[in-house]
Order: sequence, then structure tokens, then C-alpha cells
Amino acid sequence: MAGGVSTGAAERSATTERRRRSRRPAVLGVVGLGVALAAGLLLFAVTLPGGDEVTTLRRSSPQVSGTAAPTSAAPGGGGGFAFQPLWPFASTGAAAGWQRAYRADARTAPWHLNPGVTALSFARGYLGYNDLNKVFTFTVSGTQAYVGVGYEGAAAPAGVVRLARMGTGVDAPWEVVGTRDGALTISTPGYGTRVASPLAVGGRIDGTNQSVRVLLRGPAGVQGQTGAVASSPSWSAQVAFSASAGTVLTLAVSAGGHVRQVERFAVTAVVARASNRPVTDVDGDGKADTVRLVQSGSIRVDYGSGRVDVVAFSAERALLLGTADADRDGVAEVFVRTGSSAAGTTVTAFRYVAGRLRLLTLAGQQLALTTTPAGGSQRATWACGAADGAILTWSGRAGAGGGYAGLIRYYSFVGSELVPASSTPYTAGSGHPAPAGCGGIRQG
Repeated sequence: MAGGVSTGAAERSATTERRRRSRRPAVLGVVGLGVALAAGLLLFAVTLPGGDEVTTLRRSSPQVSGTAAPTSAAPGGGGGFAFQPLWPFASTGAAAGWQRAYRADARTAPWHLNPGVTALSFARGYLGYNDLNKVFTFTVSGTQAYVGVGYEGAAAPAGVVRLARMGTGVDAPWEVVGTRDGALTISTPGYGTRVASPLAVGGRIDGTNQSVRVLLRGPAGVQGQTGAVASSPSWSAQVAFSASAGTVLTLAVSAGGHVRQVERFAVTAVVARASNRPVTDVDGDGKADTVRLVQSGSIRVDYGSGRVDVVAFSAERALLLGTADADRDGVAEVFVRTGSSAAGTTVTAFRYVAGRLRLLTLAGQQLALTTTPAGGSQRATWACGAADGAILTWSGRAGAGGGYAGLIRYYSFVGSELVPASSTPYTAGSGHPAPAGCGGIRQG
């Protein structure tokens, strides 16, 4: 598949659509203030969240085929989109909603009309490839665009993002639909394939000694991720994920480690289908695992593969609470209550790391997630599955207005260690509940 396109399965349909649309008139501009904004967008320059500067790319003229068309064309939203929608719109209806808002006020996210901004924002903001900060190539032809993005100082782009206009009208926004691949490709699964967890993935790669990562991302966030085995000319991996049937997922693979973490990447689209994979899958092999307490201070997992893990921990009076996918990687963590009193409860957790179930630690100590009841001078809660971290904790002090002013702290998994990721002020009170929730795990 070297030199191929991850969206190749939809190429013929897209070509037919381009020929059909090429007979329509087109105009280089949009309604009202949008005309001025469209002209300004020919100078591609943007600062993305985090304050990182992004290299600018000037185009002398837009590469658009066709002749003038009425600016009153209806917003998109009907069927006929030839690709799987990856980002930023989940459907033609969502794209049409933006068009209506943009026509009412041309200051409403005009970057949707610029494929360069869209492609770079996709790579950095959606996939999390923060190393990438430069547009190398920028080609627009009719209703499709190819934008090469990479990092400053590289000789070539890390990847070429493929986009298509979603909907109808001269102000139809750009949608990421895949990548055009070369030195790194995804050959399995095919574009638009319906898949279940665990998913076998693979492709071709040039070069050696590279760190390869596989990411599955959907509208709800990261649905699964794992490392891959890479040995030129191929790479392969199995990734567990959790997503509702029918969800379109972005399957992205990245390689790097010599100069930057992400030096090459490729993207394709898959669609989640109904799966019988049990939530008690602790090791991510797609087989049911049995978790139980064997005594007050030990937990045992009988894996579906026949292996057994027994892990000791400290507890006053242990109670198995169950399993939940805290970091949305498609593999369940195990939660156990280690203490309970009128003052509140304490919970610890276990995670499958490097072939074994391990006790999670925080700052070198057994993880202790605390929940205290309302009514006192202080409150504390915890939750999991947040977009900004696998686990979050919140604690607050009662104020004069009846609320609890405090701080949410987000933590990420690094192996079996929970490490601080970020924090934000949060006041819990009327209409603003204290954060809590982790699958079916009881907090109290």
C-alpha cells in the first residue's frame, strides 16, 4: 500500500462526485462579511491553543475549479458525502448547522473554510500530535484538498491530510477524511471497515528503530491506544477499544523517536460494530476475566487465557467494587474499597501493565481515592474517564454561599503510577455537582 491513500476505498465515488460538481458554477467568496474573511484566509496563519506559533504559508491564488455560482445555495446536510466523517463534524447535519450560524455571523469559526487550518488543528488538537506545527504543502482541487503537515526543520511533511467539503454551497466546510500515505501506511483494516474490539491493525513502514503508537479516537475522546511492533517493512498491533456500535473512529498510527515523537503519521476511518467483549476484560485480550477477593488484603484475577494474578494491598475492610475503563483505552481497571466510616470511604485501584495486574500508586504510595459526605466543612470526591486525565479528584471547603470552593486535579496513568496532569478551580454547589462517576463503581 506504499504510496496509497487510506481513503482509497472511497476514491471512485469521490471522483464521480467531483466530476458532477465541476459542472456547477462556483464563486470565490461567501455572503457579506464572509467575502473579506475568505480573502484573508488565503494567508494561512494561526496560533493554536497553548500559544505555539505555527508557520505561515501564503498562496497567491486559490486552486478551485469551476465558474461563478449563486451565493444563496442551501447549506449542506443531505446525503451523498462520499467519505467517513472524521473531524471536525460528525455528520452533514452538523456541518449544515455551522453553515447556518456562519451565514448569520461570518465571525463564527471561519477557519472551517480553510483546509490548512483544519488539517493542522486536526493533527495537533484532535490527535494530540503537538510536535507538528508547520504546513508544507497545500493543494485544493474542487471539493477536495491535500495538506502536508509536519514540524519546523523537517525536510518533508510528517503526513498528508486529506479533506473534502461536507455539504453543498460555496461555504461548505472542510472535513478531514483520511490521509495520503507513503513511508508509513495502514493496510489493515480497510477504510470504513466495521470493527470490534480487540482490533488487529497493521501496515508498512520504512526505516528502523522507531517508536510506533496506535490511537483510536472518536467523538467521546480516546477510545483505545497501544504500542506497535515495527520491523521494516511492516508494523502490527492489537488494540482494545470501547465505543458504541455505529461510531466512526479515527484510526491513527504514528512513528518517531529519532528527532521528534511524531515524525510520520497515517490515518484511516473505521466504524465500531456491536461487540460481545466483556467489561471484565482486564488484560485486553477479548476474553472474560474473573476478579475476586481471596482474602481481606489480596485480589485475584483468573484470566480467560488460563493465567492467574494475585496482588496484595492494604485495607481495613476490603470490598470489591467492580471494574471500569478509567482511561478509555478499552481495558478495564479494578476498583476496591479499602476503608469505610461515617467520615467517608477510601478506594484503591489496579491496572494491567506489562503482562501483570498491578496496584496503582500515587507519589509512591498505594492509591487512595477519598469520598466524604456533604454537610461538613470540607468535601472530597473522585471520578474517572475524564477527557483531561484517567482519574480526577476534587476537594473543597464550605463557603458562605453554601457551596464548596475547591480544586479539581487530573491524573494520568504512567504504567502503574498515577501522575499529576493538570488542575482547575471548581466550586460545587447548587446546579454544579461535585464531580463523581466511574462506570458502575459506587462512590460512597
